[in-house]
Amino acid sequence: MDRWVRENELAVLVLGWLVIAVAWVGLAVAANGPGMLYDEAWLAQQGRAFVEPLREGLMPPGTQKTWLLGRPFPLFALPYLGSLKSQLLIPSLALFGNELATVRLTTLGTALAALLATMLAARRIFDLRVALLCGALVATDPTIFFHAQWEWGPFTTGWLCRALGAVLLLRGYALERRGATLAGSFALGLGVYNRADFVLIGAATLLGLALFHRAALRDVWNRRRGELAAATALLCVGALPMLLNAGRVFGGMGQLTTRGDFTERVNTLLSTLDGSYPHRLMSVGGRYEALATVDAPVALLGIAAVAALVACGVEAARRGRAALSDGRGAVAVATAAIAAAMLALPGATRAHHMLNLAPFVHLLVAAQLVREADRGGARRGIAAVAGIAVLASGAASIASTRSLIERTGGRGWWSAAIVELASDLDADDVVVSLDWGFHLQLMFSTTHPRVIEPFWRIGLDLEMLGQWSHLGSPSTLYLVHDRPYDRFGYGPRFLQAMAALGDDALTRIHRDREGEPAFYSVRIARPHRLHLDRRGFSVEF
Repeated sequence: MDRWVRENELAVLVLGWLVIAVAWVGLAVAANGPGMLYDEAWLAQQGRAFVEPLREGLMPPGTQKTWLLGRPFPLFALPYLGSLKSQLLIPSLALFGNELATVRLTTLGTALAALLATMLAARRIFDLRVALLCGALVATDPTIFFHAQWEWGPFTTGWLCRALGAVLLLRGYALERRGATLAGSFALGLGVYNRADFVLIGAATLLGLALFHRAALRDVWNRRRGELAAATALLCVGALPMLLNAGRVFGGMGQLTTRGDFTERVNTLLSTLDGSYPHRLMSVGGRYEALATVDAPVALLGIAAVAALVACGVEAARRGRAALSDGRGAVAVATAAIAAAMLALPGATRAHHMLNLAPFVHLLVAAQLVREADRGGARRGIAAVAGIAVLASGAASIASTRSLIERTGGRGWWSAAIVELASDLDADDVVVSLDWGFHLQLMFSTTHPRVIEPFWRIGLDLEMLGQWSHLGSPSTLYLVHDRPYDRFGYGPRFLQAMAALGDDALTRIHRDREGEPAFYSVRIARPHRLHLDRRGFSVEF
């Protein structure tokens, strides 16, 4: 049996990946999950703009585009965030329609491709056992499992770029395949274009290689300098849009420094590693500031990662760096360096930032567990128990979070009620979003109604003019949140003014599956002008 496995390692690895893929697809809650998330809609909407170029106002505000075949082709969602995810969605949306399920299944497919590339890279760095265990650790990581179905930021595309780039570069180096080296370099360049902080991942990896695999780097420099130059050029080609956009990236850094602080980044890192982040986020309806106020099931991956880092450090102190030249040293240094970089990076307060650590953490834990098992004796038993505990805790957390999502359909900002509202709208409706969390989701989920988002302008008008007004009709549908989901402060005052109108205002409460209010919609029965000043809202007929 061992001989057959050795002779068919690739087939065994692919079989292991298929088992994970079937499990992920079977357990996916994409079709029965929360409503479309803001970042998810932000990225998907740009892809839809290319598929349906004639629809008015289809491109989200603040994005950058160029024109391709007479259609608006997305380039950037934000100065530091390329539109690679939006571009990957274009074929899916064109073939299968502009549906939420299309977006989420494409995201899941991207994640599964990244997982396969991760396992292939792990086999080249270590061996088949590490590759299979790494795949299992990734598969049972709750944060990755749920981000692989819907994204709070473009995680899956960045993961695919670094995993595919790694496996191709490893193949190109080991077998001296120039084509693989160039393709891998281009994939890494696309990772930089996908999101600017990808350069920190590359820098951390180079640091690990420089400390533990200097001879390999020297060999590349001495024997394959032309190939290295070509690979560097291909990396720059892939990253070219971001390189040309560098001025806007650095110019926008000041805005990021206002989002969160070091304590929030630490809490985000911890909840990302222990897998509690998705459960906490769904429990509080997407309110990031309330994450620490709720309890959630905890997985043991983070503890295992710290233990693996400590074990590597102790081994290096006792036996020198050569003891970690099997690949663990480079992975450990890269893991620690990326974690430090994310903690230092202003604005890196969301799980998709901390998931830059994937799959380094999982690879390190898998390699250390296999190393301990190879030492035999009691260590083999301890490694087996530890591995099972990490996998079981992750699976249990996934089951608990999955149950919460299916029970509630998402709360607050991410309630599935937003999807139900989209299906109820008429073609002549004008939807006016007076709070964050409606506009992009409805823009993607509808075709004929006009959707507008004036609340970004309200504050400026109040400051400069002392008032804001909107001319409406019975076809106007106002959307607001009440506390605790009200973000801009207009919801409670608006609902109070609507209650004073009596029968002239029809207020509907949109609830999650447990019956808790998610948001409110209001129609005013007659043509009117909605007015807001410092005293509050009023209506003129």
